[in-house]
Amino acid sequence: MKKTINGIYAKFLSNVWFSHTRSAASLKQLSFNKTFFMKNSLSIFTGLLIVASIFSSCKKNNSTTPPSTPSASNQKPSGVFDNDATVFLKSAISFDTTDYAAKSVTLPLLQGWTKTGQKTYYIITESSDFADAKKLGVNYSPILKNAIGSGGEQNVTRGADGLITFPGTVDFTPVREVVAGTGNAFPPSVANPGAIGDADYSPLIVLNGIVYNAPQLYNNTGTQDRVFSIDLKAMTIKVKISDGFYNGKQLFYHLVTDASDPVPAAIEDGIYAPRLKNLPAFGKNTLADKSVLRGFALVANGPTGINNPIRQGLESTILDGGLEPINVFQQGPDNGNQNSNYGPMWDAHIYRWTDGAIAAGLRVRVKTYDQIKTLLANGSVISDPTATGAPNPTIAGLRNNGLIINCAVVKQP
Repeated sequence: MKKTINGIYAKFLSNVWFSHTRSAASLKQLSFNKTFFMKNSLSIFTGLLIVASIFSSCKKNNSTTPPSTPSASNQKPSGVFDNDATVFLKSAISFDTTDYAAKSVTLPLLQGWTKTGQKTYYIITESSDFADAKKLGVNYSPILKNAIGSGGEQNVTRGADGLITFPGTVDFTPVREVVAGTGNAFPPSVANPGAIGDADYSPLIVLNGIVYNAPQLYNNTGTQDRVFSIDLKAMTIKVKISDGFYNGKQLFYHLVTDASDPVPAAIEDGIYAPRLKNLPAFGKNTLADKSVLRGFALVANGPTGINNPIRQGLESTILDGGLEPINVFQQGPDNGNQNSNYGPMWDAHIYRWTDGAIAAGLRVRVKTYDQIKTLLANGSVISDPTATGAPNPTIAGLRNNGLIINCAVVKQP
């Protein structure tokens, strides 16, 4: 269901309107008192201007346009997690993991402009500059610089008001729809994402030579489907996060915002951002590669069942109420290392349990690439038929699918 912001200023507007109507009534009465009018014409004229200004303000605040934000000064370390090594995104204000199915992070929310002058709201999770990342309290990702000139980014400008203008933006009006496939739930028979970026939109923005991961999550068309709530007074946003594995450890919490293809965008509640397809380079995941992408492995047909402790995979997400697929990731943030290999743009490598392995009851929850290598070697799993790329030695020898998902890693307890 789409989440909207309604009634934030309802009480304020009702008070203003009462004041306005009362002033109008007083002016009507005054119009019958010629002597009073002649003596106080300047005051009355001034009062009329004030009333007109108030009425105009009423109309503005009663529109669907989000209120303005004076600056982006709230993008900085929150101070809450300065001494917590398990939290990578130091700008995070709070986490709520009490409900596993609705895990969330609260982050600073920033306002910018679209090229048509509409307000748009975004977050920042990564910067390609070491000092800048520390200053903003976001993940450091030097490999994002490889996006420059690829066509997978968008170049933005900063105006005199200090706010960023984005050439591309997002339409949040579509209704997300995912219908399981016949026979196998994945791939789905219907996959319509709930948000679609236009031809110029990318979450990767370039400003003064620095590349930021800055997905837009709210504008006058609605919000991204993972958004739980927005506080426009405090300029914060609460967003759903997902679980995964890194180095064999679970609770690798990450925030899915965008995908390069409608299918993963729909399955993972993300924005379909076609420009991401231009980012280099599929199957290239090392510092030696001029690549923005890092690899991850996800299973198509792992165990299913909402209460199954070993459930995992895309079919589980489709069939089990949208629970995350619990993928296995290549790299975590290393924000103190200027040679960090971390990046938030993930190159999908989908694999599938064979019919024989399923019949023999061999399916388990997979946690590491070494485990995948063993399963590939003994024929228990294969690269999914939709994966047509070359075998990738950095991702257990799996083939890539030509799909990119934007997942900023925020925490791993």
